[in-house]
Amino acid sequence: MTGPWSKTIWVGTNRSKVFVFDANNLHVINQLPARAGVDQIAYDPTYHFVYAFESDAKGFNVYNAQTMKPVTFVSTGYGKTHTGAVDPSNHKIFVYVGEAHAVYVYQPVHG
Repeated sequence: MTGPWSKTIWVGTNRSKVFVFDANNLHVINQLPARAGVDQIAYDPTYHFVYAFESDAKGFNVYNAQTMKPVTFVSTGYGKTHTGAVDPSNHKIFVYVGEAHAVYVYQPVHG
């Protein structure tokens, strides 16, 4: 995932980490914790939230792309929360929750 406003690349790993790279030189500029291995990352370009979806966690992590810091962990209550997408028009996050065999929809609170 690339944040065009900041020239960063966010990459999830299977070792409970999210790396933030400088897109110009590919140097690691930050390393953030995750609860489990990250399968997919999505980005909201208006709110500057980065979402990291994790198979082995019962939810997903939210990061602030501008500060490069964790915001919160959103619990789905079920495992296999490994994929999701953001609708940039309304900021809703669509999350596939494998153990629930469902797609959950979240609306972020932006203060």
